[in-house]
Amino acid sequence: MWTPNDIDILIHYCCTGGLDHDRVHAPAVQESIEQMVRLGLLIWSLDTNCWRATELGRATLAAMCKTPIPQIGYFSPDGMKVYP
Repeated sequence: MWTPNDIDILIHYCCTGGLDHDRVHAPAVQESIEQMVRLGLLIWSLDTNCWRATELGRATLAAMCKTPIPQIGYFSPDGMKVYP
């Protein structure tokens, strides 16, 4: 499950080149970075001395962006959609 913190970190490292996250030393950010490294979403860049997103990390973010926003709907007891 992705937390808002995880998503923020992934967006940051996908969209900025060579810049550390503002809260890179915060424990929650460090935990998220460690998890993303284990998953292969982030790697350490020797060129910039900073974390950067891998191809898998960028693909993961692209997939998140394609996820449709849930819509509210109401159903009758027989399963027929009533609203909207």
